[in-house]
Amino acid sequence: MDVTGESTPVDEISKTYGLLAWCFSYPDSELYESFTQEGMAGELEELIAGLPFKMVFQSIPSFSRSLEEVETIYTTYFDMPICPIPLQETIYRKGEMSRDDIQEGVVRFFEHFGLGMNPEEKEFPDHLVAELEFMAFLAAKEASAVAEGKDSSPYRLAQYDFLARHLCKWFKRMNQKVQRLINEPFYQGAGNFTREFLDAHLIYLRQALKEPKLEA
Repeated sequence: MDVTGESTPVDEISKTYGLLAWCFSYPDSELYESFTQEGMAGELEELIAGLPFKMVFQSIPSFSRSLEEVETIYTTYFDMPICPIPLQETIYRKGEMSRDDIQEGVVRFFEHFGLGMNPEEKEFPDHLVAELEFMAFLAAKEASAVAEGKDSSPYRLAQYDFLARHLCKWFKRMNQKVQRLINEPFYQGAGNFTREFLDAHLIYLRQALKEPKLEA
């Protein structure tokens, strides 16, 4: 995944969301090789430097195990039917909203912007990767609107709403489990990086939109 190249701060936000979605997808050889080579550290540094807000975490550690071991870690902790760290929003918000209400809320966001889930792949709309990819999509649409001189505010407001109503409501709880249960620097680093990035982006959007604070 190439995260470099000339771009605007909004482009960098989109690329960062795309990168984080990649980090929490099933680990393939491309992801593994990218995070076992020194080049990714430099690319991440450039990406972070282009963000319109500050980040304390400046990188994501390389994998410390073989690809086969990383695949086992991912399947065991994230991807089994019953696993210690599910990647679905509904699991972490039991008692707040019903599973159907959460998933329907996410799908309404998707459909409002012309997106849908593939029924043949039996994807969960509230899966972390799907939610991060949606944020990457919204930021990319905002960047395109700015470049074309069009109104970008609907995409910026949608990013704020989706973060405040979904991702920032549950990711911290998931990351606490990652830090406690997974002894793999890559996933610990990716979890902490994502947590900080989501919080920083939410604050940035709130200030830009002058929106009242919605408690996460």
